[in-house]
Amino acid sequence: MSQRIEVILSSLLLFFQCSCISFHFMVLLSCVQGFFFERFYPNTTIARVAVTSAYRSWSKNVTTYHPVTYTKECHLQQNSCDPDISDEHFHPAFNKLDGTVDRRRMPKILTGKQKKYKTVNNRPLNPKGRTGIAGRGDLKRWGPNHLVYVMLSRGKKPREYALIPTEDEYELPDYPHVFVDSPRENPIPEPILNMLRTKLSEKYNKGYVDEMMKAVEKSCVEFYSGYFTDQRNTDNAWIEMRLIEINDPKYQHIGLIDFEPTTNPFNLTWTIFDREFFHKQLRKQMAKSDTAMTSQLARRFKNLLLEVKIGTPGYRFMLFRTMLAVTSIAIGAATLG
Repeated sequence: MSQRIEVILSSLLLFFQCSCISFHFMVLLSCVQGFFFERFYPNTTIARVAVTSAYRSWSKNVTTYHPVTYTKECHLQQNSCDPDISDEHFHPAFNKLDGTVDRRRMPKILTGKQKKYKTVNNRPLNPKGRTGIAGRGDLKRWGPNHLVYVMLSRGKKPREYALIPTEDEYELPDYPHVFVDSPRENPIPEPILNMLRTKLSEKYNKGYVDEMMKAVEKSCVEFYSGYFTDQRNTDNAWIEMRLIEINDPKYQHIGLIDFEPTTNPFNLTWTIFDREFFHKQLRKQMAKSDTAMTSQLARRFKNLLLEVKIGTPGYRFMLFRTMLAVTSIAIGAATLG
């Protein structure tokens, strides 16, 4: 591993050491604004059309762009997913609350502003541009699909996280997450709320559980709301993510739950996710990277730092995002665009 990468890794770890936010949270956020797609759409042999960054934007007129259209069939149950856009009985209200389905983008946390996406021939356009494949893909909805990640944590030093373990040594364990149609109704998805209530009810009476659930909702903090890069994204359907944390530093509500993988629907288990674990995972990913990663990492780090204007409103947030971007390249998760 080159000396240049070692220096950058040391800088990243120093930044993490000064941060009170979980390292796993940083890794997850490092992927949200990326725009890197594998050649084949997930679980298919459908190849994406290659799209260079110069022609990604919809504002560019690309007459030679003719991607394959892929829309997975819906299950038999009602409202399992949107039908084909050409269905004569399907009239989605894009950029609006469409009955029980919210077809609006996630609002920004800092400003509360909600950007609208464009539509052409009644087809919503991915706000990040061309992806190399058209249609709804494997996603449930045309346009934005709302995914909520929930970090459940307890204690302070060390802080434990309720994570979904993985058998792959090169993968990080995951947080519980759920797709929802109406993310504004409740910041905490109903399946996760029900799971927490059920687990607490195994040990405590209803009145006490009700009080603890109120504390759970008050402890909810939102860290991110917006576009999320995912291999399932297409030209006409994409994921918008909300990332929240529920922390119980004094073991007064969720910290009292004994998570065992076989006793909860998300297979959660309490895990200490510390600097040593993150450092080990980061070095594993770097060991798999090719030598071109060195120059790419250094160049992107320099360019992103130039965007940070010290002293301006939100510069600390921008610096934080810069570190996330560099991390995303270092672990090979995504390329921040």
